[in-house]
Amino acid sequence: MKKFFFNSLLILVGLGIWGYINGMRPDNYEVFLSNLLKKYGIDIRKTESKKKPSKSTTPPQDEDRDDNKREDIRDENQEIVEENTVNVLQPLPRNPFEAIDRRARQCPKKAQATIEALANYLQQNAETDLEKARAIYVWITQNINYDDEEYNSGDYSDMGAESVLVRKKAVCEGFSNLYFALGKAIGLNIEKVSGYAKGYGRSVETPLKKPNHAWNIIKIQGNWRVFDATWGGGSGKNVKGKLVSSKKFDDYWFNVDPYESIFTHLPEYGKHAFVEPLLTSLNQFEQLPAIDQGYFKIGFDARETFRIALSDRNAKFPKFCSFDTYIKKRSAPKYETLFINETYTFSFYIPRGLKAAFVDEKDNWTHFHADKGQFTATYTPNTEGALRFYVQDETDSDSYTTVMQYKVKNEK
Repeated sequence: MKKFFFNSLLILVGLGIWGYINGMRPDNYEVFLSNLLKKYGIDIRKTESKKKPSKSTTPPQDEDRDDNKREDIRDENQEIVEENTVNVLQPLPRNPFEAIDRRARQCPKKAQATIEALANYLQQNAETDLEKARAIYVWITQNINYDDEEYNSGDYSDMGAESVLVRKKAVCEGFSNLYFALGKAIGLNIEKVSGYAKGYGRSVETPLKKPNHAWNIIKIQGNWRVFDATWGGGSGKNVKGKLVSSKKFDDYWFNVDPYESIFTHLPEYGKHAFVEPLLTSLNQFEQLPAIDQGYFKIGFDARETFRIALSDRNAKFPKFCSFDTYIKKRSAPKYETLFINETYTFSFYIPRGLKAAFVDEKDNWTHFHADKGQFTATYTPNTEGALRFYVQDETDSDSYTTVMQYKVKNEK
């Protein structure tokens, strides 16, 4: 038995060395082995079952809708997945704030004693205003928790910056106060903004009547940008009528274009909006379409979207689920509705994606062509209903995650 085990180990080691010499790596072993088996007449993809998540979408700051869970579902009529539909993984774009982020997350307790001490620590090695703003954003989102208890009771403690620093708990008022105090101490041109937000507990049937949120704006290289550390630190969901928040870092709400944030954040005073034309009423803000952050995250143009939304109240845009995979749009229709027998071109850069596919209302799968992170497809819809874009990434090679959803109609 020992001899068998030893010989088996030698064979495995030998195969590993041979594979490495011939180009097999940890991030492409699946494709390498599949191609090797196919070479000898064995195609494991013929029996591969497609798996997809739930059909719901989740706004980044509100988990009241169903979570974007991965759910295994077998597609009995799937087509053979061709070799060029599987991506060879590419490196992610470099995080320009990697050193800033690491230092902020490693902040020692002694440096958190006062606003001044913390500001001095965070600004070390941060040269530009954006790097200083980043250090504050990362520290707050990691160290300050949302105070569910006080939100649910409506009985709030002192939300001053010093109090929040000590308690390590706050609601949006405290988050924005602390960001403002640290920014001022570091020398940033920063303001605290109060206003209206389409966030947790937001109901279309219940109009907004008074300001319900607070965030910050910072002038970066001559332009005012939006920073929301409350939404950047996690999200919340309703459990038996009570808010239950969860901690998760969200990079999106750092350094946001005002033309993106205006769909969810309306300042109480127009001078803090930094969009043209200015919204003239709260009703006008409420009538803006609900656009998930993923729409802008993958690269759709915010200024153009804002212009369209103001000029056409019936304009609708694709729905997005929350997703962690890096995705950038090269080409995709900007409106939600696609039409049967019209041909559309899609192209996405997904460096750590394995496969991508469209799945129509009848569960027909159409895979994208993959080449070094570039996923492309020329698609002509022939089935009415929902058309979902799924991505399978390196974090789970057995399941697909819903990224976005279009609607297909028969005629214009």
